[in-house]
Amino acid sequence: MKRAISIAFVNAFSQLGNVAGAYCFSSDWAPTYAKSYAICIGTMVFAIAGSTYHRYTLKKLNRELEARDEAATEGTEHKGLNSLDFPAGYRYTL
Repeated sequence: MKRAISIAFVNAFSQLGNVAGAYCFSSDWAPTYAKSYAICIGTMVFAIAGSTYHRYTLKKLNRELEARDEAATEGTEHKGLNSLDFPAGYRYTL
């Protein structure tokens, strides 16, 4: 059920670009559409920054998971993630 809701959300969210595009390229800003392209560039910069932050967060979580697994093999206690959060050996693909 969660997967279906996630796919529906991603599909609905992906269609927002079609709606916003009609308002970004207004005929009032013709013929150069400088403001329109500035909006597009700003959106891309925001998307790149968000993706970079997300990658950094996943990389940090992978390090924590690796430290937890190493602590489990050595028999020591790891503060932070426990074995119920993620299965042993789980890593995010970057």
